[in-house]
Amino acid sequence: MKTLNMAKKNQICKIVGFVGATDSVLRRFFELGLLRGTTVKVVGSSLLRKVSLLEVRGYLLSVRTSLLEKIEVSA
Repeated sequence: MKTLNMAKKNQICKIVGFVGATDSVLRRFFELGLLRGTTVKVVGSSLLRKVSLLEVRGYLLSVRTSLLEKIEVSA
């Protein structure tokens, strides 16, 4: 399955699940609006690809790439 850190710039994905995330990380994802079924657009990333900028529910969100590895998406 494809994870969110593999998505290209300007790609729109839909969250289908979470892999290997602890309870505290899952809770934080939910607080930020990253739920199953949510549409996410990858706006860009830092030069070293350590941080990605996502558009979620009309706002911009900066997330570490290591956390994006835990979010499964469908293109």
